Amino acid sequence: MSKSRGISADMQSPRTRLLYLIYSSPNSRIKAAPGAKSSISAALGYKSDGHFHYDWHYLIGAGMIEE
Repeated sequence: MSKSRGISADMQSPRTRLLYLIYSSPNSRIKAAPGAKSSISAALGYKSDGHFHYDWHYLIGAGMIEE
């Protein structure tokens, strides 16, 4: 039987931290400046830009963020 990740592991996922970063930003917005996504990706500990963009598109598709 596999072990459940639990809520604390889910709260520490890069996707959750990305969503919280956007939510906690002034007016829930992040300036769309060149290199902003790469800086956020690095700061949140994404292993690659591909992982970041997968989560970014997931959140857009789920209607949780707008670009």
